[in-house]
Parts: sequence; structure tokens; C-alpha cells
Amino acid sequence: LNNYSRIINDVVLSYQSYLLNNEIGLESRFKGAFNFELEGSYSFNDLSSDNLENRFENWTANGSTELRFFKHFTWRTNVEYTYFKNQSSGEANDFLIANSSLEYWKESTAWTFKIQLTNAFDTDIKFSNSFNQFQSIENRRFVQPRILLFAVIYNL
Repeated sequence: LNNYSRIINDVVLSYQSYLLNNEIGLESRFKGAFNFELEGSYSFNDLSSDNLENRFENWTANGSTELRFFKHFTWRTNVEYTYFKNQSSGEANDFLIANSSLEYWKESTAWTFKIQLTNAFDTDIKFSNSFNQFQSIENRRFVQPRILLFAVIYNL
């Protein structure tokens, strides 16, 4: 929470800013077993003055899993959900990005076989924001389209 003033061209401008950020997470780390990570976060940003009002809200949830089975197979997934709202303009967006892979690797060989799916829900754009007393920035990150990849890897 900040209250401060700046003098620009002999005019005193007063600003009030407020930032709230909460995060929570849970994870497991078992050798050779099912592992997972879950994280959630909420952030709220507010910057205002006599002629300025910027309010942003973000909700994010992330999850990932790793499962080893039949001794040589590994299945990995990760999912990210984001809800973004610019409360000043009323614009809101939500994004769901998921990736998954299945891998076969035997320790006694140099070969690895892998099937990988990236951006399973074919999300186009992800929004984010940042601001301070000098500027307000709203970013749009273009996400690569859905990709299904079959890979054969040989380690020398």
C-alpha cells in the first residue's frame, strides 16, 4: 500500500497504489512414483490518482503430474489456467494451456521414443499486465498453435 506525490511542471499529483498477491502450493516428490504439483495464486493491482484509474485482477492455477509405469514409460502433463480482468475497462479473458507427453526409455539403450502434445486446447493469446506511477502496460503473448510431435532420440 503506497500513498505518494510527484511534482510535474509545478503541479502536485497524488497517487495511491495497492498490490495484493496470494499464492498457495502443494507438491509431492516420490522417487519412481506418481508426483504432482498444484499451485494457485491471486493478485490484485490498483493505481489511482485524480485523473488515473488502473485496476487489474489475475487468478492463476497450475498443475503438473509425472507418472512412471511399466518401468520404462513416463507420462507428464502440465496445465495452466489464467483469468485476467482489467476492472478499469471491464475487459476479461481466461486462458487454458495444457501440454502432455509420453516417453519410453530403457536405461540399457541409447534410444528414447516420445510423443508430445503442446497447447492441447489451441489457445491463441495470453494477456498479462504491469503498471507503476509512470506507465501501465498490458501485454499480449501470442501462443504457438497446437503441436503433436513424434520424436525418436538417440544419445551418443
